[in-house]
Amino acid sequence: MSLTDEIINKVVEVTLSGRSRIAVCAHYGISCEGWLKVEIISALTPLLANWLDLSIVPEADNVVLTVQTETEQVLLELKTFTTNYGRGGKPITNFVQGVIEDLVKLKSRTGPTVGGLSIWMAYPIPEPIPPTWQGHLNKIKAVSAQTLRTERIPLWESAFANLYVMRCK
Repeated sequence: MSLTDEIINKVVEVTLSGRSRIAVCAHYGISCEGWLKVEIISALTPLLANWLDLSIVPEADNVVLTVQTETEQVLLELKTFTTNYGRGGKPITNFVQGVIEDLVKLKSRTGPTVGGLSIWMAYPIPEPIPPTWQGHLNKIKAVSAQTLRTERIPLWESAFANLYVMRCK
């Protein structure tokens, strides 16, 4: 399994197991980005035993997390944000723009042995999904190379979180 695949699997594992924490953050309209970063680092740490040359470096060179081996490096940017569906607050477009800026930044730092992943989560997304959501998602997809993984995380009866893992161009 590639380093990128290992990272994606751990991210999905962390978010699914942290569903109750994400629901609390969604209820109170706060970001869980700090929690997510700590949990991802914690989940990746056991891989150090399997990959002898693996290193995990948080907050280096204005990148949230860098995971690397002798031959491969993966730069991770994280964003979590609450939506303003059914409530007031900061417009979702500000957060969407932040994800786009992360993807553009990562693109400028990647190459043959350096990959870039934008890992982002929006919540709560009500059911039925608001028609405006697809427009926000399309803006982000337009600047990414590929969506590697999506997860829908149930929060409560009529709402969920969307997790996305996207590769930069």
